[in-house]
Amino acid sequence: MELFFHKKSVVKKLKLENAKAAKTLMVIGEKLFNDEKGMPIETTYRSMNGSLLYLSTSRHNLSFSMRVYARYQASLGEYRVKAIKRIIPYVHETINLGISFSKDNTMSLVGYSDANRASNINDKKSTSGGCFYIGSNLVSWYNKKQALISLSSLVDCCRELCSTTMDEANDEGF
Repeated sequence: MELFFHKKSVVKKLKLENAKAAKTLMVIGEKLFNDEKGMPIETTYRSMNGSLLYLSTSRHNLSFSMRVYARYQASLGEYRVKAIKRIIPYVHETINLGISFSKDNTMSLVGYSDANRASNINDKKSTSGGCFYIGSNLVSWYNKKQALISLSSLVDCCRELCSTTMDEANDEGF
């Protein structure tokens, strides 16, 4: 319930209640650079970013976009402010969405993971992500930039599979 009211207050504070919601959180195929050219802007960018990062704890669909934009706080420009403001109307439009759990007879743990090869144009590192279900309920998800640069997508996928398995084994106490 607290997050519901936080969502409303973020939208109201930024005066974006009437903004038209985008269908996606980020522009598809968007490439962000560390050295963004553009006029530096003094805004509430960090406040927006912090509020949305907080919301991403209950809205896994915000998590990836927010982590990407959080990387670029040091090089703030007009383009970044527009990008982050794209997310606020989406949050307002989907304010009633959240995570729900259903009663399920199966207690099977299922995990999915994926990685892309060298998608970050700044450092050529890959991004990996995954999620875990117990029965039909999503219970955990993650995405992260990998620490090493891989020479092939097969290496990426194998590394991701090992990492996901080890993380889950640690979480389960093995």
